[in-house]
Amino acid sequence: MPPDGEPRPDEGLAGRSDTPRGGPEGHEAPGGPASYGDGTLPGPYGAPGPWPYGPGPRPPKKNRRGLIIGLVIVAGVVVAAVPLLLAEAGSLDAPHEVHAIVVPDTFGHYRRKTGSDAQRIEKTMRQDMAPHGGAFTHARTAIYQRRGSTEPPVVFIGLSAKDAPAVARQLRSATPSEQVDWVFEPMGIKGRTKDYTAGPFGGVLRCGRGRDEDGTMVVCAWADGSTLGMVFRSGYRSVKSLAGVTYELRNAAEH
Repeated sequence: MPPDGEPRPDEGLAGRSDTPRGGPEGHEAPGGPASYGDGTLPGPYGAPGPWPYGPGPRPPKKNRRGLIIGLVIVAGVVVAAVPLLLAEAGSLDAPHEVHAIVVPDTFGHYRRKTGSDAQRIEKTMRQDMAPHGGAFTHARTAIYQRRGSTEPPVVFIGLSAKDAPAVARQLRSATPSEQVDWVFEPMGIKGRTKDYTAGPFGGVLRCGRGRDEDGTMVVCAWADGSTLGMVFRSGYRSVKSLAGVTYELRNAAEH
Protein backbone atom coordinates (compact mmCIF):
# COMPACT_ATOMS: atom_id res chain seq x y z
CA MET A 1 0.00 0.00 0.00
CA PRO A 2 1.57 3.36 -0.99
CA PRO A 3 2.25 6.10 1.53
CA ASP A 4 -0.42 8.64 2.10
CA GLY A 5 1.36 11.08 -0.19
CA GLU A 6 1.66 13.89 2.34
CA PRO A 7 4.41 16.42 1.62
CA ARG A 8 7.71 16.54 3.48
CA PRO A 9 8.78 19.99 4.67
CA ASP A 10 11.16 20.45 1.75
CA GLU A 11 8.96 19.06 -1.02
CA GLY A 12 7.37 22.38 -1.85
CA LEU A 13 10.76 23.82 -2.89
CA ALA A 14 11.09 21.90 -6.13
CA GLY A 15 11.04 24.07 -9.23
CA ARG A 16 8.91 23.64 -12.29
CA SER A 17 9.99 21.00 -14.77
CA ASP A 18 10.01 21.85 -18.44
CA THR A 19 11.19 18.43 -19.57
CA PRO A 20 9.07 17.30 -22.55
CA ARG A 21 7.16 14.03 -22.57
CA GLY A 22 9.23 11.07 -23.56
CA GLY A 23 12.32 12.28 -21.65
CA PRO A 24 13.33 11.21 -18.15
CA GLU A 25 10.37 13.01 -16.58
CA GLY A 26 7.84 12.41 -19.38
CA HIS A 27 5.01 10.03 -18.74
CA GLU A 28 6.14 7.69 -21.48
CA ALA A 29 9.62 7.19 -20.07
CA PRO A 30 10.90 3.58 -19.90
CA GLY A 31 10.22 1.61 -16.76
CA GLY A 32 6.53 2.39 -16.31
CA PRO A 33 4.78 4.89 -14.06
CA ALA A 34 6.46 6.42 -11.05
CA SER A 35 5.77 5.26 -7.54
CA TYR A 36 5.07 7.68 -4.71
CA GLY A 37 8.60 7.21 -3.38
CA ASP A 38 10.02 9.04 -6.41
CA GLY A 39 10.92 12.70 -6.11
CA THR A 40 8.88 15.59 -7.36
CA LEU A 41 9.47 16.89 -10.85
CA PRO A 42 12.87 18.58 -10.41
CA GLY A 43 13.41 22.18 -11.38
CA PRO A 44 16.27 23.37 -13.54
CA TYR A 45 17.97 25.28 -10.73
CA GLY A 46 17.50 22.95 -7.77
CA ALA A 47 16.26 23.96 -4.33
CA PRO A 48 17.15 27.45 -3.05
CA GLY A 49 19.91 27.78 -0.50
CA PRO A 50 19.39 28.66 3.17
CA TRP A 51 18.24 32.12 4.20
CA PRO A 52 21.48 33.94 5.12
CA TYR A 53 20.10 36.35 7.74
CA GLY A 54 18.71 34.32 10.60
CA PRO A 55 15.68 32.02 10.55
CA GLY A 56 14.08 33.74 7.58
CA PRO A 57 10.78 35.52 7.03
CA ARG A 58 7.55 33.98 8.21
CA PRO A 59 5.25 32.82 5.40
CA PRO A 60 2.14 34.96 4.98
CA LYS A 61 -0.99 33.65 6.62
CA LYS A 62 -3.76 32.43 4.34
CA ASN A 63 -6.85 34.49 4.94
CA ARG A 64 -10.40 33.48 4.15
CA ARG A 65 -10.66 35.82 1.17
CA GLY A 66 -7.47 34.39 -0.38
CA LEU A 67 -8.79 30.86 0.05
CA ILE A 68 -12.04 31.68 -1.73
CA ILE A 69 -10.24 33.45 -4.59
CA GLY A 70 -7.94 30.45 -5.04
CA LEU A 71 -10.83 28.03 -5.23
CA VAL A 72 -12.71 30.23 -7.71
CA ILE A 73 -9.61 30.27 -9.93
CA VAL A 74 -9.45 26.48 -9.79
CA ALA A 75 -13.13 26.30 -10.70
CA GLY A 76 -12.50 28.50 -13.72
CA VAL A 77 -9.71 26.23 -14.92
CA VAL A 78 -11.95 23.19 -14.60
CA VAL A 79 -14.72 24.84 -16.59
CA ALA A 80 -12.20 25.82 -19.29
CA ALA A 81 -11.44 22.12 -19.85
CA VAL A 82 -15.06 21.15 -20.44
CA PRO A 83 -15.53 22.33 -24.07
CA LEU A 84 -12.30 20.61 -25.11
CA LEU A 85 -13.40 17.32 -23.57
CA LEU A 86 -16.65 17.51 -25.50
CA ALA A 87 -15.13 18.67 -28.78
CA GLU A 88 -12.80 15.67 -28.89
CA ALA A 89 -15.57 13.14 -28.29
CA GLY A 90 -15.61 10.07 -30.51
CA SER A 91 -16.60 6.49 -29.77
CA LEU A 92 -14.77 3.51 -28.26
CA ASP A 93 -15.93 0.15 -27.00
CA ALA A 94 -17.50 0.13 -23.55
CA PRO A 95 -15.19 -0.90 -20.68
CA HIS A 96 -15.51 -4.42 -19.30
CA GLU A 97 -16.36 -3.04 -15.84
CA VAL A 98 -18.35 0.08 -15.07
CA HIS A 99 -17.49 1.79 -11.81
CA ALA A 100 -19.32 4.43 -9.80
CA ILE A 101 -18.08 7.58 -8.08
CA VAL A 102 -19.27 8.17 -4.52
CA VAL A 103 -17.88 11.35 -2.94
CA PRO A 104 -16.43 10.38 0.46
CA ASP A 105 -16.77 12.61 3.52
CA THR A 106 -13.23 11.71 4.55
CA PHE A 107 -10.21 9.91 3.15
CA GLY A 108 -6.75 9.58 4.66
CA HIS A 109 -6.06 12.77 6.61
CA TYR A 110 -8.59 14.81 4.63
CA ARG A 111 -12.12 15.91 5.44
CA ARG A 112 -14.71 17.34 3.07
CA LYS A 113 -15.46 21.03 3.58
CA THR A 114 -19.19 21.62 3.97
CA GLY A 115 -19.39 25.30 4.93
CA SER A 116 -21.24 27.95 2.97
CA ASP A 117 -18.17 28.98 0.95
CA ALA A 118 -17.44 25.43 -0.20
CA GLN A 119 -21.10 24.81 -1.05
CA ARG A 120 -21.30 28.02 -3.08
CA ILE A 121 -18.15 27.21 -5.06
CA GLU A 122 -19.29 23.64 -5.77
CA LYS A 123 -22.65 24.96 -6.96
CA THR A 124 -20.94 27.52 -9.20
CA MET A 125 -18.72 24.86 -10.78
CA ARG A 126 -21.72 22.66 -11.58
CA GLN A 127 -23.70 25.58 -13.00
CA ASP A 128 -20.79 26.71 -15.18
CA MET A 129 -20.23 23.20 -16.53
CA ALA A 130 -23.89 22.46 -17.25
CA PRO A 131 -24.27 24.55 -20.46
CA HIS A 132 -21.42 22.62 -22.10
CA GLY A 133 -23.23 19.29 -22.15
CA GLY A 134 -25.51 16.93 -20.31
CA ALA A 135 -22.66 14.76 -19.06
CA PHE A 136 -21.33 17.50 -16.84
CA THR A 137 -24.61 18.14 -15.05
CA HIS A 138 -23.89 14.83 -13.30
CA ALA A 139 -20.38 15.77 -12.15
CA ARG A 140 -19.56 14.99 -8.52
CA THR A 141 -17.72 17.85 -6.82
CA ALA A 142 -16.05 18.24 -3.44
CA ILE A 143 -13.48 20.38 -1.64
CA TYR A 144 -11.21 18.75 0.92
CA GLN A 145 -8.92 20.15 3.61
CA ARG A 146 -6.22 18.29 5.50
CA ARG A 147 -7.29 18.16 9.12
CA GLY A 148 -5.44 20.62 11.33
CA SER A 149 -3.58 22.16 8.38
CA THR A 150 -3.59 25.56 6.68
CA GLU A 151 -2.22 24.22 3.38
CA PRO A 152 -4.29 24.83 0.23
CA PRO A 153 -7.46 22.73 -0.09
CA VAL A 154 -7.97 20.00 -2.67
CA VAL A 155 -10.71 20.42 -5.29
CA PHE A 156 -12.21 17.24 -6.77
CA ILE A 157 -14.50 16.71 -9.76
CA GLY A 158 -15.54 13.21 -10.82
CA LEU A 159 -17.63 11.63 -13.58
CA SER A 160 -18.95 8.08 -13.72
CA ALA A 161 -20.52 6.14 -16.59
CA LYS A 162 -23.11 4.83 -14.13
CA ASP A 163 -24.58 8.29 -13.60
CA ALA A 164 -26.20 8.78 -17.01
CA PRO A 165 -25.97 7.61 -20.65
CA ALA A 166 -24.49 11.00 -21.59
CA VAL A 167 -21.63 10.43 -19.16
CA ALA A 168 -21.06 6.90 -20.44
CA ARG A 169 -20.86 8.17 -24.02
CA GLN A 170 -18.38 10.86 -23.03
CA LEU A 171 -16.14 8.43 -21.14
CA ARG A 172 -16.14 6.03 -24.11
CA SER A 173 -15.09 8.80 -26.47
CA ALA A 174 -11.33 8.36 -25.98
CA THR A 175 -8.69 6.24 -24.33
CA PRO A 176 -7.95 6.90 -20.64
CA SER A 177 -4.64 8.50 -21.62
CA GLU A 178 -6.36 10.90 -24.03
CA GLN A 179 -9.01 11.79 -21.47
CA VAL A 180 -6.49 12.85 -18.82
CA ASP A 181 -4.43 14.79 -21.38
CA TRP A 182 -7.52 16.85 -22.27
CA VAL A 183 -7.70 17.90 -18.63
CA PHE A 184 -4.16 19.29 -18.81
CA GLU A 185 -4.31 20.92 -22.25
CA PRO A 186 -6.18 24.15 -21.31
CA MET A 187 -3.54 24.78 -18.63
CA GLY A 188 -0.65 24.45 -21.06
CA ILE A 189 0.93 21.49 -19.28
CA LYS A 190 0.08 18.68 -21.68
CA GLY A 191 3.37 16.89 -22.40
CA ARG A 192 4.99 18.03 -19.13
CA THR A 193 3.31 15.43 -17.00
CA LYS A 194 4.23 12.27 -15.15
CA ASP A 195 2.39 8.97 -14.68
CA TYR A 196 1.97 7.46 -11.23
CA THR A 197 0.76 4.07 -10.07
CA ALA A 198 -2.96 3.96 -10.87
CA GLY A 199 -3.84 1.35 -8.24
CA PRO A 200 -6.28 -1.56 -8.23
CA PHE A 201 -8.78 0.07 -10.61
CA GLY A 202 -6.20 0.38 -13.37
CA GLY A 203 -6.33 2.96 -16.13
CA VAL A 204 -4.11 6.03 -15.99
CA LEU A 205 -3.20 8.39 -13.14
CA ARG A 206 -1.25 11.39 -14.44
CA CYS A 207 -0.12 14.62 -12.77
CA GLY A 208 1.53 17.89 -13.76
CA ARG A 209 2.28 21.40 -12.62
CA GLY A 210 1.04 24.58 -14.25
CA ARG A 211 0.25 28.15 -13.31
CA ASP A 212 -2.94 30.02 -12.56
CA GLU A 213 -3.65 33.62 -11.58
CA ASP A 214 -2.80 32.76 -7.97
CA GLY A 215 0.59 31.20 -8.77
CA THR A 216 1.45 27.54 -9.13
CA MET A 217 -1.27 24.91 -9.54
CA VAL A 218 -0.78 21.15 -9.34
CA VAL A 219 -3.25 18.94 -11.19
CA CYS A 220 -3.82 15.18 -11.21
CA ALA A 221 -6.35 13.20 -13.23
CA TRP A 222 -7.30 9.56 -13.54
CA ALA A 223 -9.38 7.73 -16.14
CA ASP A 224 -10.23 4.09 -16.74
CA GLY A 225 -12.98 4.16 -19.36
CA SER A 226 -15.82 4.31 -16.85
CA THR A 227 -14.69 7.11 -14.52
CA LEU A 228 -12.79 10.36 -14.86
CA GLY A 229 -11.45 12.09 -11.76
CA MET A 230 -9.80 15.53 -11.65
CA VAL A 231 -7.94 16.82 -8.59
CA PHE A 232 -6.62 20.40 -8.35
CA ARG A 233 -4.56 22.29 -5.80
CA SER A 234 -3.83 25.99 -6.28
CA GLY A 235 -0.84 27.70 -4.66
CA TYR A 236 0.97 24.38 -4.29
CA ARG A 237 4.09 22.85 -5.84
CA SER A 238 4.53 19.17 -4.90
CA VAL A 239 3.39 16.98 -7.79
CA LYS A 240 4.33 13.77 -5.99
CA SER A 241 2.35 14.76 -2.91
CA LEU A 242 -0.85 15.46 -4.86
CA ALA A 243 -0.38 12.18 -6.74
CA GLY A 244 -0.49 10.36 -3.42
CA VAL A 245 -3.55 12.33 -2.31
CA THR A 246 -5.27 11.52 -5.62
CA TYR A 247 -4.47 7.82 -5.24
CA GLU A 248 -6.09 7.79 -1.79
CA LEU A 249 -9.10 9.80 -2.95
CA ARG A 250 -9.66 7.52 -5.93
CA ASN A 251 -9.56 4.41 -3.75
CA ALA A 252 -12.15 5.99 -1.45
CA ALA A 253 -14.41 7.39 -4.20
CA GLU A 254 -14.44 4.76 -6.96
CA HIS A 255 -16.50 1.60 -6.51
